[in-house]
Amino acid sequence: MRSNSLTLLFFFLLLTFAIAKDQCQISQDCSSTDYCFKGKCLPKEPFPLNSPEIFGIILVLLLTGLSNAGGVGGGPLLSSILIIALNYNENKAFAIVSALVFGGSVGNFLNVLTQRDPSGKPLINYNLALICVPPILLGTMLGILLSRILAPIILSAGVVLTSLFMILRIYGKARQQYQEETEHKIKQMEFHTNKKVEEIRLNKPQVSLEIEENSSPTYPQEAQKTFRQEHKLFPKRKLTLIAMLIITILFMTLIRGSKKFDSILGVSYCGFTYWGLFITTAFICLAFMILNQIFVRKILQRLNHTRQQEGSFQLCLQHLPKLRISSGVVGFLAGLLGIGSGMIISPTLLQIGVPARNLAATAGFFVVQTSFISLFQSAFSQDVPLETLGFFLILATISSFLISAGLTLFINKFKRPSVILVILIVIIGLSVVIVPISTIIKAQQNWKQIFTFKSIC
Repeated sequence: MRSNSLTLLFFFLLLTFAIAKDQCQISQDCSSTDYCFKGKCLPKEPFPLNSPEIFGIILVLLLTGLSNAGGVGGGPLLSSILIIALNYNENKAFAIVSALVFGGSVGNFLNVLTQRDPSGKPLINYNLALICVPPILLGTMLGILLSRILAPIILSAGVVLTSLFMILRIYGKARQQYQEETEHKIKQMEFHTNKKVEEIRLNKPQVSLEIEENSSPTYPQEAQKTFRQEHKLFPKRKLTLIAMLIITILFMTLIRGSKKFDSILGVSYCGFTYWGLFITTAFICLAFMILNQIFVRKILQRLNHTRQQEGSFQLCLQHLPKLRISSGVVGFLAGLLGIGSGMIISPTLLQIGVPARNLAATAGFFVVQTSFISLFQSAFSQDVPLETLGFFLILATISSFLISAGLTLFINKFKRPSVILVILIVIIGLSVVIVPISTIIKAQQNWKQIFTFKSIC
């Protein structure tokens, strides 16, 4: 009888503890990852912020600005920091990262939007955007499908291996460009020194003999028209094609729905209609890929009659097949591993001769488009309130714009565009370190989960 009473008392205390641990009067009664709301401990929302979280957000905003100044979103790095340092769950972290990446890419875009390269062309290469973005979006769709199945440990290993490969590719180019910049500086110093010595010896004032390089050469009429259009900061037809693709993808996403939000037409997730719309979206990406390639090919054929300007990257016809395949692979890896497409495509753009500043501006423009789609989906999933997404988006835009502007001033003053490649290496290197740590923390919480393969639906 006594033992039965003790047993009942034990279960009563256990039940009382189970109920009491979720009850509270103030947030200090809960764990660090929870907060008190109407007498219960609930998972913590981003607000209100405490001192460690304010410091963490400042760090995240700094990394967001640096990442986007280098032309990459930095998604895996930012989400891992939010999970590890700020105790956000995965869904909330990914939603906030979508706002950070889009806001950061917009801030960088606003800074480079009106900038030109030494030849007078826009720093953003819109021809590259037309060629690369459709296959990137197509590849991303397929990569996301596979990522639903694979175990997290495989995806984390893929992030680390891909990041290490990119670091090796970018490091060689960064070292080469730094040496070229140093040699150019030395030659300039020697030239100015010899010129001053010659002026003193001859006792003659410096005479400026400038050749009017901007005088338009004699080109065929169509080539002249294309030549002028390529120097416009806001090429309307190119921007229209890009906008049409993004709007179409968003419209199809709303109709199809996803695991996180319902279709606006009530399409059942993973049903027959869902997959039919998925395939239709893939064909839309293929159609835009073909349409954009025909459009860009005509431009390049006309530009063959013009002289390539010094300091300018000129996309060539032989680049198109390689870019099309590379962009598809980049999109697949981006969707599979959750890495920004701007980060993965950087080595390919460097290999075909895109200068560092054009690389950062153009890859950053890719990020604007892809991250907008991610933010759109996060807003509909309602994992985080819209005002929270807006808060992080605005902060990321401001911080990225300021950091991008500061980097531009540094490059113009010291003539060191290679610093952009150094930033890329640092951001990717941090991902190599932080992502495995995030995986280890998940393993401690539930080690079976990181080795578990899942259903595609």
